[in-house]
Amino acid sequence: MAQALKCHECSTTTGSCYNPRSCSDKSRYCLTTWYAPPGQPTLMTRTCGFTCPDVLQNQNHSKASCCNTDLCNSTDCSTRPPYKQEEYNNSGPRLNSSKQGLLREKREISALLFLSQHSPHADTVSVPRPHPPADFGEMVLGSWSYTATDRREEEVMALRGKADVWLARPWQCLQGTRALGTTAALAPNTPQPFEAIPQYSRNRWLKMIQILREQGQENLHLEMHQAFQELGPIFRYSIGRTQIVSLMLPEDAEKVFQADSTQPCRMTLEPWVAHREHRGLGRGLFLLNGPEWHFNRLRLNPNVLSPKAVQKFVPMVDMVARDFLEALKKKVFQNARGSLTMDAQQSLFNYSMEASNFVIFGERLGLLGHDLSPGSLKFIHALHSMFKTTTQLMFLPRSLTRWTSTQVWKEHFEAWDVISEYANRCIRKVHQELRLGNPQTYSGIVAELIAQGALSLDAIRANSIELTAGSVDTTAFPLVMTLFELARNPDVQQAIRQESLAAEASIAANPQRAMTDLPLLRAALKETLRLYPVGGFLERLLSSDLVLHNYHVPAGTLVLLYLYSLGRNPSVFPRPERYTPQRWLERKRSFQHLSFGFGVRQCLGKRLAQVEMLLLLHHVLKSFQVETLRQEDVQMVYRFILMPSSSPLLTFRPADVWLARPWQCLCGTRALGITAALAPNTPQPFEAIPQYSRNRWLKMIQILREQGRENLHLEMHQAFQELGPIFRYSIGRTQIVSVMLPEDAEKVFQADSTQPCRMTLEPWVAHREHRGLRCGVFLLNGPEWRFNRLRLNPNMLSPKAVQKFVPMVDMAARDFLEALKKKMRMNAHGSFSIDFHSSVFNYTIEASHFVLLGERLGLLGHDLNSGSLKFIHALHSIFKTTTQLMFLPSGLTRWTSNRVWKENFESWDFIAEHVMKCVKNVYQESAKGRPQSWSVISELVAEDALPMAAILANCLELIAGSVDTTAVPLVMTLFELARNPDVQQAIRQESLAAETSIAANPQRAMTDLPLLQAALKESLRLYPVAMSLERILSSDLVLHNYYVPAGVSDPHSATNCPVLHHPKEAADPALGVCPQTVINVSLYSLGRNPSAFPRPECYMPQRWLERKRSFQHLSFGFGVRQCLGKRLAQVEMLLLLHHVLKSFKVETKEQSDVPMAYRFVLVPSPSPLLTFRPAS
Repeated sequence: MAQALKCHECSTTTGSCYNPRSCSDKSRYCLTTWYAPPGQPTLMTRTCGFTCPDVLQNQNHSKASCCNTDLCNSTDCSTRPPYKQEEYNNSGPRLNSSKQGLLREKREISALLFLSQHSPHADTVSVPRPHPPADFGEMVLGSWSYTATDRREEEVMALRGKADVWLARPWQCLQGTRALGTTAALAPNTPQPFEAIPQYSRNRWLKMIQILREQGQENLHLEMHQAFQELGPIFRYSIGRTQIVSLMLPEDAEKVFQADSTQPCRMTLEPWVAHREHRGLGRGLFLLNGPEWHFNRLRLNPNVLSPKAVQKFVPMVDMVARDFLEALKKKVFQNARGSLTMDAQQSLFNYSMEASNFVIFGERLGLLGHDLSPGSLKFIHALHSMFKTTTQLMFLPRSLTRWTSTQVWKEHFEAWDVISEYANRCIRKVHQELRLGNPQTYSGIVAELIAQGALSLDAIRANSIELTAGSVDTTAFPLVMTLFELARNPDVQQAIRQESLAAEASIAANPQRAMTDLPLLRAALKETLRLYPVGGFLERLLSSDLVLHNYHVPAGTLVLLYLYSLGRNPSVFPRPERYTPQRWLERKRSFQHLSFGFGVRQCLGKRLAQVEMLLLLHHVLKSFQVETLRQEDVQMVYRFILMPSSSPLLTFRPADVWLARPWQCLCGTRALGITAALAPNTPQPFEAIPQYSRNRWLKMIQILREQGRENLHLEMHQAFQELGPIFRYSIGRTQIVSVMLPEDAEKVFQADSTQPCRMTLEPWVAHREHRGLRCGVFLLNGPEWRFNRLRLNPNMLSPKAVQKFVPMVDMAARDFLEALKKKMRMNAHGSFSIDFHSSVFNYTIEASHFVLLGERLGLLGHDLNSGSLKFIHALHSIFKTTTQLMFLPSGLTRWTSNRVWKENFESWDFIAEHVMKCVKNVYQESAKGRPQSWSVISELVAEDALPMAAILANCLELIAGSVDTTAVPLVMTLFELARNPDVQQAIRQESLAAETSIAANPQRAMTDLPLLQAALKESLRLYPVAMSLERILSSDLVLHNYYVPAGVSDPHSATNCPVLHHPKEAADPALGVCPQTVINVSLYSLGRNPSAFPRPECYMPQRWLERKRSFQHLSFGFGVRQCLGKRLAQVEMLLLLHHVLKSFKVETKEQSDVPMAYRFVLVPSPSPLLTFRPAS
């Protein structure tokens, strides 16, 4: 009679091991196998052998409750029809040959297990030689593919765990039989000692100095790759007393996997551990080893990795992916060209954070819209900061960095504190909701863990913190690089698009089908992770001795498997430089796709990451064609994870045209680094851009002599005529590229990040720093700019704000009209001629001051008080001195122009004192609870959205920037209308027709005066206030087939770049200063370009009424960094011109063009003389 095998860990039979009361080890296989002596038939059934924490659910041997499907016997689970009992006898199996080898191996393994436990001579039992493994191909179970080869490897691993016998070589290679426990006569070559392994030598102190200087090891992967090429597939080195062995071959990974214990260990990450210890927080799986890791892992697996868990969270990820698609469609369709070119990295970062947060905590963050909350921005910044500081600290001992990198440690701890606090808040919220009632629907991983009670709240908190931190960049970067490679390989992209369209119906009905119905897309992700692995290496602390490449590696050695070198090994991946997803479809690649690790310590978030990437790519690629102008390879840098050094620029176009090329016929894949095959015109290098040369010292002398550069716009316009629509020059080591075409402006806009940067104005910044004042949005960059901007927009640019300040501006405009009429009545000739610039200047100060600070200054009368006159003089002085100082380095002007600096500071001091007085009055009135009339400052104080210092800084800049920028266009519009009486008359008739509606509702001026609005646009085309717009590129760009490099190497650290605050200083990468490229869009030359504006010398407002002119009216800037006072300026100009032109006829005797001079803004020089007559 057959005898039942017994569990190694307990005294019960294996069939009872699913009972938690009878089995003490829930991590190993329990094979329900019956063995009989020779001559008797053997009955064998196979069931799921990997038990789960919730073992009661596993009594039916269901794979749905398995904690790790990758370590489960896929054919043994009840999710498929169970194998019927097969009868064997010793003469051989009666099954078909495809299953023969596997079942024979199973029988022999079972015999070995039985004999090793029950034979009195177990230590001398001979092992029969296994038959060669049969190639079963790929078996698909549930949502995951699984192969018989993987199953056999895991059975052997389990067997060794049962028998406590470790074979010295891979079991497939055993020759003959041998006594268990013996080590001799197994290999023809005796393993060489550990010291014989090739050694990678480096000077420890020089390396330490290099790490301190470079703040990390960005080229670690390249350094190790070079070492493999020089030393071979294995080498060693040491860090302190830790011996490290580096590997790069799949067979080595397999050996390390087979040597894994049930509780594999790896090195802990010291900066992360330091934070947990210092804050008294628990560690999560990533930082744990041993029994505590095992305990946590077994309770997390069913809620994160199992098919049952995946089935629950797939719809949540699909919802976020569809929202991302809708947001992308909205951006594309809002663009007049019907396409969108963008740096997709930040958008994909937001997507992965939104999806992961939704699955983990059951809460949406709202990161896919335009306006992010302060909390979201703070959380994003904390994640970036955490990864950055981790890289700066992880390579050096804490005993050293505690003295050399105190600021880095502080930033690291503060970043983790923000992440921890966010996780704590989410967990408290989930816990409160569960206490109020048991939710009927799935609401995230944390809610499931709390409801089950399998882990303490501290353990749930620790693991959710690590899941949150580790689930964003690790998903976003593979998405970026997959889209980039598909853009460079359009045939592959088209094949994937056809696959997605074919599977769309099934995936729409059941999003989980994306895991099985998109094999080519899955292969593309594997190919991307081969070339651009997120983790630089996998690591294990060996728990037993191992032989690798015939070298003996002792237990306790740290083994690193470098994925970057593995993925680029031509012996493993033929032609590794090519992006060839179909290589993953042709055959099973054992231990070659290791991006998510291997064994029981594989990435816990593996399934979540796969779902996020597959669903996002499926939705995007079926709807959009992705293109890129960049054909050269993207360089990767190591910053705790491998990431692109500069994010590639991608163009999204609606996928309306479908090619008929099936994916089976792919033959157009391209080698990495080959640039000629896909684009007819390969972008030329940056150095090939025409260069505008000038003698730096002569120019400096000229600026000092002329006290500025009044003809700068003419000088640049001449350069365009000589060099073409693009040229470059440099200021110090800052590279500046000048362009003049609307399509160039559009490309720069599309390349904008969410926090566009521009050069700061050094004279203004110097005053703020010297006086201890903050900077406003005009001078800020990065997160602080965005923080301020998001709070100012609702009170300056929104329709609600415009509705509130239009009546205030209308009041000032009517007062101005009455002052003009009074002058007319006082003149005996019934008309008067004046230099209108001074009067309009006073009007813009009056209106802007009223709207911003809520007070009238009384500047529209004849007799101005001394304070008003001093205020006007201070504003004029600021612009004059700024022009004299801005073109030369402060190190020079502090000696040559100290009187100018003094005048600049005194002017700013007077304006600041005046604004501070107004701000304090508003705060005092608010504290007393007195009602106040509407103004921008009263709204900001009431909302408490910004601190007083920030309100002061922004009001200071708004007041200074709202005067000449409005007054000059008003003067030049009236001058051109005086020179074009027919246009003036048409506008007058339009104003008279709209008078009734505008009198009842002044806001109607924004809609009922289209010709007047067109006249203003035409004036700003010919006489732009700002000579140019500028951006510091955050990503690489191709303009006119020239490659223009990114301005800041890391867009996340743009605000920390010293160059942004000191634009005239040298940008030396060796000193840690960010290199930058500044793009200048010349508005003066753009407005006079005949290809954009036919007959540009003619004043023709009707050109703006005929058709939409995309990126041609840029006087107020573009994108999220457009002029904050845009609406206020438009209202001031429209209402004043409306009131003046319906009452007066404007004439001039000057028919020649008025020359413009650059004095920080373009101003007429001299201002034209205008005559006003009654319009009757």
